[in-house]
Amino acid sequence: MDLAKVLQQLHEELENLNAAISSLERLQEAGKHRSREQEWMGELPASSRPVRKRKKTAGGGRRVDSGSTGAS
Repeated sequence: MDLAKVLQQLHEELENLNAAISSLERLQEAGKHRSREQEWMGELPASSRPVRKRKKTAGGGRRVDSGSTGAS
């Protein structure tokens, strides 16, 4: 058992936990009403930011069904 490796992993996990705690505290301060992305979220690395997925639509506002070709 390599203690140096275990310590390194624990320090990395501590950094992750501190980032998560900080994010939750900021959310708590922001309140419940959030209509847009908060300014501080721009400071987060891209891998930590939530991803918004848009619904795919065809002409006329119809949703595209990606599972079929549309031919009967």
